[in-house]
Amino acid sequence: MILVPQETTGRLLKQQLAAQLGIFAGIDVISFDSWIDRCYTQLGDPSPWRSRGLELAVMEVLNDPEFLTDYPIVAQHLATPSRLRSLSKRLAGLLAAYTRESITELAPWFSDPHEASEALPESLAWQPALAAGVAQVLAFDPVDEHLRLIDELSSRPGPRTAVVITTPLPLATQQLLAALGEASDVTVFEVVATQVPESIAWLGSHTPVRQAEVLRDELCHLLLANPELEPRDILIVVPNLAQWWPALSLTFSAVSEPEHPGRALRLMRPPGLTATQPVLRVLAEATRLRDSRATASQVLELLMLEPIRHRWRLPGREELGNLLERGGIRWGLDAAHRSQHGLSGVVTNTWARGLDRLLAAIALAPENPGLGIGPAEGVSTSELEVIGAVAELLSRLRHYAAAATPTTIRGWVERARRFIVETMGLPLSKEALISEALVSLSRLETESTTMLSAADFAWLVDHYASSRKLRPQVGNGNLTVVAEGDLAGVGFPVVVLLGIGDESHLLPPDALPTMLPDPLTSRHALVESYARAAQHLVMVHHSGHATATDHPSIPEVVTSLWRRLGISPQLHLCAATAAAPEAFDGPRPSFDQAGFVAATSHEPPLSLAERRRRAALSLPTVATSAQITLDELVRFLKDPAVAFLNQRAGIRQHHDLDADDSLTVIPSGLESWAIRSRLIDALRTGKDFSEVIAAEARREVLPRGRLGGALIEAEAETINRLWQAAKDDWAAPRQQIPVEIPVADMTLTGLVPVHGDRIVVVSASDLGAAAFEPWVQLLALAAVDRPTSATIHYLHRHYGEQVPAVAEFRPPADPGEALHWLVTAARASRSRLIPVPPGPARVLVEGLAHGGFDRNVWELPTTMWESPWLWRSAVWEQFYDGPAAQLFVDQPLPADPQGPSEFGAFGGWALALHKPLWEALR
Repeated sequence: MILVPQETTGRLLKQQLAAQLGIFAGIDVISFDSWIDRCYTQLGDPSPWRSRGLELAVMEVLNDPEFLTDYPIVAQHLATPSRLRSLSKRLAGLLAAYTRESITELAPWFSDPHEASEALPESLAWQPALAAGVAQVLAFDPVDEHLRLIDELSSRPGPRTAVVITTPLPLATQQLLAALGEASDVTVFEVVATQVPESIAWLGSHTPVRQAEVLRDELCHLLLANPELEPRDILIVVPNLAQWWPALSLTFSAVSEPEHPGRALRLMRPPGLTATQPVLRVLAEATRLRDSRATASQVLELLMLEPIRHRWRLPGREELGNLLERGGIRWGLDAAHRSQHGLSGVVTNTWARGLDRLLAAIALAPENPGLGIGPAEGVSTSELEVIGAVAELLSRLRHYAAAATPTTIRGWVERARRFIVETMGLPLSKEALISEALVSLSRLETESTTMLSAADFAWLVDHYASSRKLRPQVGNGNLTVVAEGDLAGVGFPVVVLLGIGDESHLLPPDALPTMLPDPLTSRHALVESYARAAQHLVMVHHSGHATATDHPSIPEVVTSLWRRLGISPQLHLCAATAAAPEAFDGPRPSFDQAGFVAATSHEPPLSLAERRRRAALSLPTVATSAQITLDELVRFLKDPAVAFLNQRAGIRQHHDLDADDSLTVIPSGLESWAIRSRLIDALRTGKDFSEVIAAEARREVLPRGRLGGALIEAEAETINRLWQAAKDDWAAPRQQIPVEIPVADMTLTGLVPVHGDRIVVVSASDLGAAAFEPWVQLLALAAVDRPTSATIHYLHRHYGEQVPAVAEFRPPADPGEALHWLVTAARASRSRLIPVPPGPARVLVEGLAHGGFDRNVWELPTTMWESPWLWRSAVWEQFYDGPAAQLFVDQPLPADPQGPSEFGAFGGWALALHKPLWEALR
């Protein structure tokens, strides 16, 4: 048996021995911690003092009224309930540290805690009582069990053992190793590095990402200067893996067109970064449903987790979210669950109600009120399997949440096992993860008898879900990344201390100084052990900018290291950015080709949106159909960016994928528009208006009762006034006029509905959006010598109110030119972006016509009311990230309409497409 400090050290040791011996068998290489756990298991049972059960036991003692009465200082701290879990975790760590470093001094704490507390300061006198209470809860005295283990090891011979020590060991471990040596053949190899690195690169930089970039350049210099070096020879040490791994993985990630030789280097996933256990993650999220509001977005995310989605064969997030939206689901599992959150008697928009509405949509005709529930709209029988699966799954989730009352861990584990079996499944290649989760729950079952709430159990499961150990990936030919403390003192040709700084050197809160070693001394010794084990040392840390006296900030741990090594290296302050000109000067020029181009360019770097826009504006023309429809022209006018993404990228929908979690009290603008549009559609098809209003109430979008009724009546009154003004025009004899016109080397086709002798539109939108369709139809009829007029009945916003209004217009004097540019633009949008958003285009046309163009207004942020591009849509934000004046930047192509040069391509297209429409409306 070989005992080593960490599993990573053991893996490297096995590789070295296998290389020398040719075969490595019959030898057990384990870490000190794993060996101690094994010893306790062989002695009887695993030590609960070394498990998660310690935290639970601390929590139970802190919840004990008698303990809080005896120690009011603790009770005062816990007056804020949210502190209990964090304090339990912190104090469990403190007690574990005491047993590692000062195990023998704890004996009086368990034999007579009250007497032991008298020797402590009043503010810390509660610690012996806490330790004794925890030992009583766990039925485990760590001092007695430690001494019993020492007796066992010293009296029973074990296997021939080698011990490798690279850093100082805790006192408890030293005592156990000494006892092992009394009865067994034990050889100790203490690795003590005394050398000074041959070369030192001391680099000061800025942000974590910039420090990673500086390191990437330095490693390339080292590999270039030392051909015998390989990536496996490089150890990167960081203070915090979770903090530094994103910056490192981003900097060293492979790209399709690498612009830096360091991109060819690969990082091995650090052993301290754990993978989430997917089955336990589902269990934790489901356990939280009882105390949460179970919002649509929260449960939707739960349904999208692989163990749930695979078992129930659920569709993608967008499809499932759309289905749940049609059910009107907002929050609350059912009426009982919602009442726990202070809203009793309101069943609408819960998960149970929404799924009933989806099922009713399949079981009942739309007009059948037989079940007293409004069926969801737009549901087809093809969705029955998905709806049935979600309904059955939600019934099991509701049952699990309803039964999630406080109980012991054993009770929770029994519930969890049933829940996993009833709700989760994985592909054959991943089925072992379910067994792994069940094994973890079995271990959890033995850790404590503490009563836990649903929130506490979810917190406990989260720990197990996020602490799934991965096999150490060390010595596989790539760069090795570890946290401080791992592989300390192990010789590497290149050791990198990245991001080293003066982290807290204080003892943990409430720690007794005599019980724990000085953290400042320990850390300085740890850093020194890394440096002395290196042939080439690279130090990269945050230095900030030099002060007025040219003294950059240097961490004290770094200056202490130079004193310990007896050297005085020179600090090299690196450029603040990879594109700074000074990054390519001096003895360590950067290898970053993209940064060099940016540094030598006289133009400012482009933002991502600008690069995306320039690429979209200059895409080559692709071969498409020679036909184009009237509907395509209308879609293009409404939103050229959506039309472009639809045609060129095949992106069909552009809406927010986030589920709506809020109950509607006052409908939003979009919800009001949807209600009005449905009322208008019903009136245009001749339905009874009172039945239409009743059907709207059954949709359960608005609150039930008098409030919802008043809101629907208000919307109905607005639409009724609009309809009264429009119904005579709409009632005129209707006919469909087919058009087939050659325009701009295309064939324009479609049907134009005409009421009597004119085009009639009744819309819940404002005039700007309602005019596009009749405008295209007017141009088409004029092109086939059937000129007519158009009448638009729309809603005009007047001081916050929607007022019915009417607009009439006729085609321009030269409809052929307007139609030519419209077809040309729509055809071009199949290949490239046409930069003519309708809102700013109309503002520009009106401003130029009235002589009121003010560029300062176009420079305002798009969130300001005066901006011509108020509340720019998310689709256009992909291409424009500045104010509306950014539309003037890009110049037109030779085939584009030419307008005033100061307005760029946007101005030319705005005048060609929107000026004729605006003049006709005027």
